[in-house]
Amino acid sequence: MRDLQGMRLLENRGARIALLVFIFIAAFAARLPRITAPGFISHPTREYRSALIAREMLYRNNTAGLTDWQKRALAAQEFRRLEPPVIEYVVSSFYGIAGAERTWIPRMLNIMLWLAGGAALYLLAAEMLPRLAAICALAFFFFLPFGLVAGSSFQPDSLMVSLILWSLFFIWRCHARPGVGWLLTAALVSAVAVFVKAPAVIFVTTAFIALAVHNRGWRGGLLNRRTAVFFAVLVVVGLSYYAVSIAVSQRMAQQAGLTFRASELFSFSFLKGLFQMLRLVIGIPALVAVLLGLYFVPKGAARSMLAGLWAGYALYCVMFPHHIPTHRYYHLPLIPIAGFSFGLMAAAIITAAYNASGRAFPRAMVGLICLVALVGTIGEKHWHWGNAGKDVKAAAEIGDRVEHSVRTVFLDSTYGHRLIYHGWLWGKSWPATYDYIVEDADYVFEKEFAHLKPEFFIVTYFHQYKLQPKLQRFLEDNYPLDAETESYLIYDLRGEKRPIATRERKGT
Repeated sequence: MRDLQGMRLLENRGARIALLVFIFIAAFAARLPRITAPGFISHPTREYRSALIAREMLYRNNTAGLTDWQKRALAAQEFRRLEPPVIEYVVSSFYGIAGAERTWIPRMLNIMLWLAGGAALYLLAAEMLPRLAAICALAFFFFLPFGLVAGSSFQPDSLMVSLILWSLFFIWRCHARPGVGWLLTAALVSAVAVFVKAPAVIFVTTAFIALAVHNRGWRGGLLNRRTAVFFAVLVVVGLSYYAVSIAVSQRMAQQAGLTFRASELFSFSFLKGLFQMLRLVIGIPALVAVLLGLYFVPKGAARSMLAGLWAGYALYCVMFPHHIPTHRYYHLPLIPIAGFSFGLMAAAIITAAYNASGRAFPRAMVGLICLVALVGTIGEKHWHWGNAGKDVKAAAEIGDRVEHSVRTVFLDSTYGHRLIYHGWLWGKSWPATYDYIVEDADYVFEKEFAHLKPEFFIVTYFHQYKLQPKLQRFLEDNYPLDAETESYLIYDLRGEKRPIATRERKGT
């Protein structure tokens, strides 16, 4: 049987580069159709949050050109920082150059970051795996439907994944070619990845330890100066921000506490949600191919590296049991890890076909890439196209109807972020049933919202509204309906509650 490395196309450096250029161009082109679309609908809650932070940075020191109500809305807005706003700062800088907020700017930036991550993935895979497997892994990373969408969304995860991949490449190099330069580069890039988003620490740590143990054994790999230097840089540069933030900020400490709940980890809903996320992010057919691809992992350092990465993903799931079964974008680091295994499986299939007819290989390879690109584009439309324009228009209308009030309550699927962004308003989100069950709407309103003296209650999340009949009764019995459309309800809270007698007569 012919070896994977023996294919003439892959032995020709020029042809190999041409194929890679084609893949990168196709990956870029597949992400362009939605780049100027209105609003953010890939992961709207998180994307709108980043968009609002970028807007605040843009107008922080220069509000010229803004209306009084826009200035009032900006002044009222306050978001707790979950991680350093690196991507938001870069986007706000480009906004300043462009002279206005442009939704295509963060999308283009994240597309380029995803492509940069793909470059690192290929460089690493080309050293760990056969060349054909590396190319197939790259195609998986670029054209997996979920990756097409998430890789262009406005949030720090694309930057984190890209930096993780570059960290892994330099970690591989620092173990394959021992030297101070490679070690410090690996440590610094890994630290920057962790600084951008803390969960990156899991993947760079397990990968480094896996290779260190492979080369020197458990004792020699863990107890040596190289390992000490790597983790010293990782802690000082990467984790110090989070350690200080948790120590001085009660909100950050509360947020950190929400990420790990042991009771959720040992529940059936966790396993059910995890399987659902794997189905949505990777897909069952691709997941089967990924698992089968583990059989073809070559022995040696590559096997240790991939074992470390899969162990890292398992630990990652354990560390974030609250988000793993419900948040698709939390599984973005899985895409490149699965890509390595998928690449090996795809390479084995292509090799079998090549052995049957060697001349057909070039056409089969191009056909494979085109097929993956087509499937990916179809998946992208499935995930992306929707009522984005309608939702944006409704949010702007709501802002006008409530006169851009900064004292509102909203029941919205994005926790109000879409309303705040397009409607230039501010307020507090009413809990959904997956946050906690509201047994007494009147009591919750008085305890959590009354002190804010809200002027309007906005409902756009009709599914949740139907699940909360006590909230419906509370609003309908106490406050007049100011506006009703197929997209939203607005209750006017500025007057006094209806008298009890009136409420009783209405219910009879």
